[in-house]
Amino acid sequence: DFAFFSFGRDKVVSSVCGGMVILNNSRYAKNIRGFQKNLSFPSVGWIFSQLFHPIVFSFIVLPFYNVLGIGKIVLVIFQRLGLLSKPVAEKEKRGERPAFYPKKLPNAQAIVALNQVKKLSAFNTKRQEIAAFYTKALADSVFTLPTIKKTDIVLRYNIQTQHASALYRFAKDKGILLGRWYGHVIDPTGVEYTKIVYQAGSCPKAEFLARQSLNLPTYPKMSLGDAARVVAVLTEYGRNKDH
Repeated sequence: DFAFFSFGRDKVVSSVCGGMVILNNSRYAKNIRGFQKNLSFPSVGWIFSQLFHPIVFSFIVLPFYNVLGIGKIVLVIFQRLGLLSKPVAEKEKRGERPAFYPKKLPNAQAIVALNQVKKLSAFNTKRQEIAAFYTKALADSVFTLPTIKKTDIVLRYNIQTQHASALYRFAKDKGILLGRWYGHVIDPTGVEYTKIVYQAGSCPKAEFLARQSLNLPTYPKMSLGDAARVVAVLTEYGRNKDH
């Protein structure tokens, strides 16, 4: 009857924050529309921080992330000043709902999402190309690779290694930023398991795999040359490591 889509900052289609619900049962449409109608829009400051996010990341944070830590310093400063929001609020880590949810999706962010939907086919094709490149280039590597079908859209190309933290640091020193989003059984860092009613050790296989997880980038603007540099760093690291 229902399907929900997240338009978060790290999703295939992103409005930095927000999402969409679709219905396959008209009986519920009135209730959904009524619920949405009664919501308010977020503040102008909040909307600004969402629209400011991709600009800062594209032109400051990522290009200078490994240059004396400038990118990371700028990110922290902007977050503390309230110019940028964090991907997960502190209340969410405690199983609580932040004051800015739920809200209507502002028109400005809806336009961002709609423009990305227009490019979705190209985005998907690029991610398929990058994933296929990784699978072929790393086929004989020491890393455990995911099983991917040709039609799959890979937002995060997850590899497994016993040395995930060490490889992450090694790649970062080489100017390659790998993802650690699945580095915990419930991400991100700082989630209070007892507050969200999760008992450590209750999912031992998931916890084990989380510690071994690293994600290779597949962003739409990535070229095969960029992917080749990622592979080169992984190959260099893997030569002298027993995984």
